[in-house]
Amino acid sequence: MSVHIPIPTLSIESCEERQAYLTQLIEEQNLDAVLIGNPRHVHYYTAYWERPFFSPLFLLTRDGVRTLVIPFECDWPTAVDVKKTYTFNKVATLVEDQLANSLHELAGELSGVKKLGVDFGIRPGLLPAQKAEQIDLSAAILKQRRRKYADEMDLFKRLYQTTEAAYGYVREHLRVGVTEVELYAGMMEILGNQQGEHFGFFGNDFRFGEGGGLPRYREAESGQIAVIDLGVECRGYRSDMCRSFAVDTISAAQQDAREQILETIRMVERTVRPGVSCREVYESAFNKLNGHRGWEFPHHLGHGLGLSPHEAPHLNPEWDEIFEVGDLFTVEPGLYHEELKGGLRIEEVYFLGESGLEKLTTLPTKY
Repeated sequence: MSVHIPIPTLSIESCEERQAYLTQLIEEQNLDAVLIGNPRHVHYYTAYWERPFFSPLFLLTRDGVRTLVIPFECDWPTAVDVKKTYTFNKVATLVEDQLANSLHELAGELSGVKKLGVDFGIRPGLLPAQKAEQIDLSAAILKQRRRKYADEMDLFKRLYQTTEAAYGYVREHLRVGVTEVELYAGMMEILGNQQGEHFGFFGNDFRFGEGGGLPRYREAESGQIAVIDLGVECRGYRSDMCRSFAVDTISAAQQDAREQILETIRMVERTVRPGVSCREVYESAFNKLNGHRGWEFPHHLGHGLGLSPHEAPHLNPEWDEIFEVGDLFTVEPGLYHEELKGGLRIEEVYFLGESGLEKLTTLPTKY
């Protein structure tokens, strides 16, 4: 039996650093308070995490009082001054609108507020008995989320240990005749044992002979490529990586596609630094890959990671961004064609720190 490595919690110190940004927004926009309603953001700012069907709230007032509203008492360390509980069930049956009950517990604190900053977890019209002007801080919070803090990186590094462990099952069990669902189920068991707690959404692609899709009861055939793209959630944070596995044998064309993809990844590694255009990096990869031997590279080159599956930076022609220190992002070139029995994709993950690129993914790329 493998030894379970605990998942790092967000640190109180880093949460307080993130809260300082909210305090800055309060000053800059002359707010009376900030109310956070997205459970992932509550975790981000306070370190409190619970199952996703609850509706915790975090209130930070101009005078610095930090109030956390949660469904029940807990001993989870949190960066707050006051904890309150709301009614989340009645005789063990969950109430239908927990957010309304959670907000009700803040009626007193919000009664004198005239200008309130909110995130996208707060629905208009729900605030109890007060007429405060609501200022949407969603864009400002997304901007803050882009630069990863040390405690987030500790959690991500642990999450990638879990994610990569699931690929071990593919290496051992992928063979002619196994079904996509069988591989999917085996990987889920590995993830459960490795993570030791609820791992949220588990995606993304698990098909043989195709570029992607959800698993089916379809058997692997000799010569196909299995594109296995995993995204695992842990306490609101989401990993993402991809490896492509040959079933039984690999053709010369598939080997060429793999080498083209790996050359593209190496090119990106040489290019990325703060200030470089994400769009131009995409365009260089597209020009190298798309049309090679008539094959296609039809999707983005990569994206940021964090509390959403796709965040900034966007390595995509539809966005115009530059790389910044603190970026955590994927690089996932691919090539697709019938000649390739579907296609191949390899996805690596990098953190752009003060001293350069750090690669989080460690698995081999040739199978």
